[in-house]
Amino acid sequence: MSIVSVSIPPWYEVYSSKRSPDIWEKPIEQSGYETFSLSVEEVSEFVSLNPKMTEFGFGLDQWFEKEKLGSEEFFKMLRCKQIYYRRVVEYSETQKAWIKNKFSGKICIFNEMHPIDEAIFDELGLTFINFFMPPVRFTKISKIQSVYSNSPVIMAKIRKYEYPRFLYSFFASWLHFSKRKGIYESNKALKIPENSCVLIGQCRFDYSKYDFEAKRFVQLGDYEQELRVLKNKYAKIYYTKHPHEVGFYDKELLERLGIEIVEGIDTYSLMLNKNIHGVCALSSSMLTESRFFGKQEHRLFTNFVDMNKFIGITRHHIRCKSFWKTVLG
Repeated sequence: MSIVSVSIPPWYEVYSSKRSPDIWEKPIEQSGYETFSLSVEEVSEFVSLNPKMTEFGFGLDQWFEKEKLGSEEFFKMLRCKQIYYRRVVEYSETQKAWIKNKFSGKICIFNEMHPIDEAIFDELGLTFINFFMPPVRFTKISKIQSVYSNSPVIMAKIRKYEYPRFLYSFFASWLHFSKRKGIYESNKALKIPENSCVLIGQCRFDYSKYDFEAKRFVQLGDYEQELRVLKNKYAKIYYTKHPHEVGFYDKELLERLGIEIVEGIDTYSLMLNKNIHGVCALSSSMLTESRFFGKQEHRLFTNFVDMNKFIGITRHHIRCKSFWKTVLG
């Protein structure tokens, strides 16, 4: 059986002809399976089947003039996730036929496969394994990857390698211990009153904030009323800006609501303070992490990725031949 390996950027978004092998390619080949990826020419052929798509990210010209697409400024923004973007147009029927012809009888392994693509592969009866960024990232020693397959047989095999729940709790305790100095300093600097809340900022064009019904990225301003309710619930709300956010598009809103903007303090150190009782964000993964510290979670926007169906496994397993022999066998 052939295995299709698909790396970031997603196979339908081509920014460069250069491609580094994914960490699973070598162990899969060592297990006796053939791997291949799509060429730039094949992706261009796929894109050409839908006039609504462009080779540079399907609509990124909403934020960039066309002559800047592909420029150094463009790639810099991509690298800092300022415009970490996914397409917003539907596949044409011709493209669906192309996909079915290309991938029938194969297992496709994706890195951050889009939910729309998952639905299309399900519709076409194609098998995939989707690796995604984990919602819990404080397990620094054991690097975790979230994984899901639409094949119940494959998923059952992957579950044998699921990361133990008790280890998440262990690393949560370890994080709390390692941040004790930062927690003390943040409390000393801010004099955080009891029953406070931290509001976690995200990049303006973080793709987890994309509303596919409204066809736009949601922002904190869309939830001003909800934030006002939280202001009445908590003694104080502190806002931490995302480290990769270039601008400060929420500043006017935060000042109007009387939310204190915190700079120079580690977000974990702030969140772990005993006087911080709530954690709020649009769709940040730190909302999931906050559960391990007994904080009340306030999610303003439902993430379009259903992370509940994913399970966590270590990258060590993904690099092992024995893992792939079990999963693909």
